[in-house]
Amino acid sequence: MCPTVEPLLFDRALETAPSAGNPDVLELSPAALGQLMEAAPAVQAELSSIPIDDRLQVIEHMARLWKDRLDRGDYDGLKEEMSVSTGYSPALMETELSFVPAVLGAANIRKNLEASVQGGAEALHRFVEMDETEMFRHVPVGPVLIISSGNSIVPTLIPTVVSLVTGNLTVLKPSISNYRGVTEVFRLLAEVPDSRAARAMRSALAVSYFGHDSPALKAALEEMPLGMVNFWGAEPARSIVAGMVGKNANHPRFFVNGPFTGMAIIEDGVDHLQAA
Repeated sequence: MCPTVEPLLFDRALETAPSAGNPDVLELSPAALGQLMEAAPAVQAELSSIPIDDRLQVIEHMARLWKDRLDRGDYDGLKEEMSVSTGYSPALMETELSFVPAVLGAANIRKNLEASVQGGAEALHRFVEMDETEMFRHVPVGPVLIISSGNSIVPTLIPTVVSLVTGNLTVLKPSISNYRGVTEVFRLLAEVPDSRAARAMRSALAVSYFGHDSPALKAALEEMPLGMVNFWGAEPARSIVAGMVGKNANHPRFFVNGPFTGMAIIEDGVDHLQAA
């Protein structure tokens, strides 16, 4: 019988192992994660040398493919499946799937980068002049490990797309409940028009579920040369992951998105707000 969940990889083959206690789920092995870490410098050097607009166009093509298929009804089955796995209503899942093109939209991502990156988005692939005597450029912080939330796919897509666009080798661990939806989005990377940017972004992404007692996840958090761990979730998992990252001699940055850690920007003209 084929596994129900297995890693999503592009242009590479890596060793997998059954997830602890669940033979129907395959995850990347410690050796496979080690191979990704070894490849990271070359992968990130290639991706970060590509103009930012070329990287954004890859994501924009994914957005268009998703919208076309959503409009045709190709994802109706996915909507029903994710309603069961997440516990959300089909109507709510339909709304969420409709948000994907906006999340992947090149204009939205560029606006985000221009507002948050010193020197603007162009500083992600070339030196930009800050003043008459100073040039500035950003380099990837990765490899990045994203441990995402389980109740929605949109909060999973946002940090993963931003990590890729900013040039990082990115290992994404979705929840088992939203795994199908997340991988359906990123499978589109294999279908965009071929380009240097598309090939580089495929090389820079690996998606794998890891169980709570995964030896690969433990090794990554405690030993591997990660540049950042982005954790989405609450206690007690937050403290457990923080303790594991704290043992890592490579001192990866640890960025937490948990309950009540978000923010909203309210523009003029909003008449009222309603709490969700």
